[in-house]
Amino acid sequence: MQAQRQTWVIVWGLALAGAVVGARQAPPPGRGAADPRIGIEAFEALRARGQAEVIDVRVAASFQAGHIPGAVNVQLDEVGRRAPELHARANGRVIVFYCSCPEEHASLAAVRLLDAHGVPGARALAGGYPAWIARHGGRGGYLSSAACAAMYARNASSDSTVITPRMR
Repeated sequence: MQAQRQTWVIVWGLALAGAVVGARQAPPPGRGAADPRIGIEAFEALRARGQAEVIDVRVAASFQAGHIPGAVNVQLDEVGRRAPELHARANGRVIVFYCSCPEEHASLAAVRLLDAHGVPGARALAGGYPAWIARHGGRGGYLSSAACAAMYARNASSDSTVITPRMR
């Protein structure tokens, strides 16, 4: 009887542990299993067909130093407040955010923030502005990964609705 009880305790313990691990790996609400990132090739194809609304979430000085042609600058801390405007501006196109980070810190936060404000389906440009520069040349105006992570942490603490993005 004691051995059977220990077996059930172990089984339930493993089941509970599996549920906790599974919950940690589950995608954010509203995202399903899809990764919100979009690769540079898929992004360029959307842009070429006029199906992308490109939003730069970097600070104004970085945007002025260089940006993807046709992009609009809406800093990360403005995304939630401007969600209805961004949704209307997109007019059925896919909203693609980008930032200075190769790891998409701010652009992933913008995707999740927009989703939290009722506008699902936005994407984050994989590799951010550095990926664009690497492919097309142009002026830098972007931060190192460490500087970007620090800036994101400061911005995220100012808006409690920003959901921390997954780190690669």
